[in-house]
Amino acid sequence: MTHISEIKVNKNLPVLTSLRFFAAALIVHHHTADFFKFGQDFAHKYLLGQGVTFFFVLSGFILTYNYGHLSGLRNSLSFFWARVAKVWPAHVFMLLVFLFLWGPVLKTGYAPTPGEITTNLLLVQAWNPDPYVYYAFNSVSWTLSVEMFFYLLFPLLIVNFSRNWHWKVYFAVTLALLAIYLGGTMSAEDFNGQEYGGVVFWAYVWPPTYLLVFVLGMVAGQALTKYRAVLSESTASGAFGVVAIAIMLLGSVVMPNAGPVLQGWGLPISPTANNWIAMNGAAPFYAVGLLLIACSNGLVTKALSVRPMVVLGEISFAMYLTHQVAVRVMNPAWLEALPPAGQAAIYWLFVVAFSYLVWRFVERPCQRLLRRLDPFRSRPKQETAKAQEQIG
Repeated sequence: MTHISEIKVNKNLPVLTSLRFFAAALIVHHHTADFFKFGQDFAHKYLLGQGVTFFFVLSGFILTYNYGHLSGLRNSLSFFWARVAKVWPAHVFMLLVFLFLWGPVLKTGYAPTPGEITTNLLLVQAWNPDPYVYYAFNSVSWTLSVEMFFYLLFPLLIVNFSRNWHWKVYFAVTLALLAIYLGGTMSAEDFNGQEYGGVVFWAYVWPPTYLLVFVLGMVAGQALTKYRAVLSESTASGAFGVVAIAIMLLGSVVMPNAGPVLQGWGLPISPTANNWIAMNGAAPFYAVGLLLIACSNGLVTKALSVRPMVVLGEISFAMYLTHQVAVRVMNPAWLEALPPAGQAAIYWLFVVAFSYLVWRFVERPCQRLLRRLDPFRSRPKQETAKAQEQIG
């Protein structure tokens, strides 16, 4: 059996790396607009948190395209090791930064228990319905807990995926319906920061609720493997980039309002279902958009593939992990002499610069070290290891 270290990794798609930056930027603005009083109308009008859904679709898309032939226990363990190496170092670093700032520096009196720290370190916090657990420390890290769920299931999901993908879509739909059902039967309430097992948990945090989003990305990744040559050589491929962006924006704008529309038609849409549709309803649009833009050779693709854009995409994960800690540390008095736009600009410059340093001196070196230490890998090839480092 061919070991995972010997599997040829598909050519990296720089345009997809660049798109990660825009998704991360929307999430950053979502979390900071009210703090800086800048761009609030935009942040309140559109559901920018859908950037999380985009990341999950993209994850399924890229992993399927690059690991579509993954099989065997040893390969699966090596795959999981590589994925942990991708996300864990930056997460641990920012957890330590958080504990240092909230402890010795700011002296907030915050005293987390060893159990709370362990839960966060192991990235299992999204399974706990208590918001003080799943939003603890660097609160955005709950999404990494969801990713770990995907990584564990991926070796099972990818088996014969080209032939049985529809059954896996049905299974993922079942889990989404289960989450909606549980939210309804438990009379889950909208988020107020303290509710236990509320709408936010079942529709937005609980890992199984996102499996459909991930699997739709896998379906698009499988389609890319099968149809990329045909689509790329199509006379319309130059326009695919524009069409892809339009489709993804359409889904992002329309689907958050789909729940109330369905209610207006007389359908019994529960609060949990409404929140699930608002957050995840655009996933099919993202999947189609990713497929098209990956097959495009037009101006949009070329613009997004230039090196500066790709670098921004590469630091987007660090930016995602650093931005909320940074804004929570800031004292409003530091920048009060500047207008809101100036305050936001200073903050963004700091976050981008700090994220680059985290990516350059924490994320990448630790990934290389952990991959070299992979106990399930045989005769690792340098060129394959280098290619794997670029996989999103």
